[in-house]
Amino acid sequence: MNGEHQSSIAFWPIFSIGGISLFVVFFFIAAAHYPGGSNAHLHAIGFSWADNYWCELLGENAKNGVRNLARPYAMIGMVILSVSVSVFWWNIPKMVYEKSRLIRSVMRYCGMLSMLFSALIFTNWHDGIIYAAVITGAVSFTLLFYELFRNKRDFLSYFGVVCLGFIFMNCIMYITNFGIEFLPLIQKITFAITLIWIILVILQLKKHTYPSKT
Repeated sequence: MNGEHQSSIAFWPIFSIGGISLFVVFFFIAAAHYPGGSNAHLHAIGFSWADNYWCELLGENAKNGVRNLARPYAMIGMVILSVSVSVFWWNIPKMVYEKSRLIRSVMRYCGMLSMLFSALIFTNWHDGIIYAAVITGAVSFTLLFYELFRNKRDFLSYFGVVCLGFIFMNCIMYITNFGIEFLPLIQKITFAITLIWIILVILQLKKHTYPSKT
């Protein structure tokens, strides 16, 4: 393993974990600047953790019709998150798949596509973007879960399945409107457990890399 490869392995976990942490900071800053309003309460003041969605922080106007002062902070946070998790998906396949270059590529590019789609949820293609992000992300997640399970990392694999279950729960609730009043809160729980899972995967696997070409 050459020095350049070792250096990239040493740096990217810090980059991804730091970026995820910075996203959380910008999430709270954006929430603090949100003027107010939600689907449940149009004239409410401020951001409600129970009623507002993340994507509402990205809109040009708040739900109450006022110009959304949270948007710049939310946009910065979204870019940081997308880049940080894309770096995770670029590097993690070579840490868990020693032989199959095809599987590494599928996991890598589906994961990165998922983050690219996620970064575009503020556009007019919101619904289609969400479905595309979930489908591509599910492919990468499933391949990673399988390899974690195969390597006896049961906690990480089971925790990951829980994350994916929450992601699909979000989609089902959104599509069917069943329990839709709880979806904003479920969305934030999904954010939290998924980002925690990614950090745990990085911390657990960063010392177990393969010297294979990507």
